[in-house]
Amino acid sequence: AAEKAETERLAAEAKAKTDRLAKAEHLAQEVETAERLQREGAVKAEIDRLERGHAEARQKSNVTLKTPLACAAVNACDTSEAAGVSPHHQQRHIADNTAAHVGQSRRTKVSPEAHAAIATFCDRTRDFDRYTRERTAALQSQEALATEAYRTILTALDEEEEAMTTKINSQLAEVRERQIRLNSEKVNQEGGFSFKKEKIALCVGGRRFATTRTTLMTEEGSFLAAMMSGRYEMKKDSRDGSYFIDRDGTGFHHVLNYLRKDGTFVCPRDVVALVALREEARFYVLPGLEDCVSTAIASVHKLDAGR
Repeated sequence: AAEKAETERLAAEAKAKTDRLAKAEHLAQEVETAERLQREGAVKAEIDRLERGHAEARQKSNVTLKTPLACAAVNACDTSEAAGVSPHHQQRHIADNTAAHVGQSRRTKVSPEAHAAIATFCDRTRDFDRYTRERTAALQSQEALATEAYRTILTALDEEEEAMTTKINSQLAEVRERQIRLNSEKVNQEGGFSFKKEKIALCVGGRRFATTRTTLMTEEGSFLAAMMSGRYEMKKDSRDGSYFIDRDGTGFHHVLNYLRKDGTFVCPRDVVALVALREEARFYVLPGLEDCVSTAIASVHKLDAGR
């Protein structure tokens, strides 16, 4: 259950990180779109302003300029603007177009207001052309920078996602390996359950005792636990199937009561029996029993000293 919960937690964490990456990418796209729309709106507003000024200048020139020479200059300026001609070539085109009408209008006198209107109109046309080119170049530069920044962010997000994917896959592989190991241990434990509950007959120094393998394996690292672990070949008595231990069995029932951990263990009150039991605890490698007996011996000595 713990491994399953860990797997689910890792999967949820991976999903949450993936969602955060998608949200960050979506937010970056929205920011880029908003900035582009804002720039386009500002450019459109400026172009509209210049176009209004251009229209006003044209209207003024149409009202003021009535001579064929002025009309020719205006027409030449409009034609150059429509064709996308540079300001320098616009002036040459206006001059050529105006010169073509000089013969017809040589006697026509152009007023100063007409000259001023023509100059204003041409200046505004050149300003509009120059501003449009500058703004276009600036927008292209800004768009290139934004695109590069966006690509950098996407690259960083891709690298982070790849790193997280690698980490998650590694953790999932580790979890699967642990799950396989736990399942194997579970099978072994289920197969060895009856083995641990097996009834064991012991012959300790000629005295016979009956217990279970689980009781003898209570204290890990003890002599009896190693004896019942299956790591060593133990031969049973051919007559009664008991295991023989070459020790004094007088106090062995105290050892079994201690290993049962059911509250039946009580230290003997006699100092001689306590000393003998401590030696047995040392032989069977039971440090907990040895400490308990040593404490009991010290208590007996303290009582004897008080008397």
